Amino acid sequence: EIHQPNSSPDPTFHPKRTVAIALDASPYAAHALSWTAAHYLRPTTDRVILLHVRTQSLIPAIGLDGGTTLAYADAAEEAHIQDGTLLLQDYLAQLARYGVRHATGYSLPGVNRRQSIVEKAEEVRADVLVVGSRGMNSVSRALLGSVSDYCAHHATCPVLIVR
Repeated sequence: EIHQPNSSPDPTFHPKRTVAIALDASPYAAHALSWTAAHYLRPTTDRVILLHVRTQSLIPAIGLDGGTTLAYADAAEEAHIQDGTLLLQDYLAQLARYGVRHATGYSLPGVNRRQSIVEKAEEVRADVLVVGSRGMNSVSRALLGSVSDYCAHHATCPVLIVR
């Protein structure tokens, strides 16, 4: 859990809405965040939850030399955690520049990004989930799967897809 710079959670704050925003390091996510902050958020009354699903390292348990690769796996996971933390800190700072007062970021583990986003949005009781769109055509969506499409069909709250 990562909070905005120079702030701490206010236990007396009662948000009118909880807005979850799914993010990664893509320009589509950056656009979704800036559009949402400029056109959708209510900076003083919304609680904003940033959701980032970390890259998972899929490393074999035994290396080519017969030894374990556990140390390498641990180092890779630490690097992914650090990258996710830095990304969320940057996005939280951007929200602060828009005047958003109550924002928290979560760096989530998970191989299935789409499912992790939907589950965390439900856990934080989001009133709306915002996701960016990569602009895939229907064939690409069918073959590769689309995070925004999955969220639109599986989230328990309304989903706002930003193009």
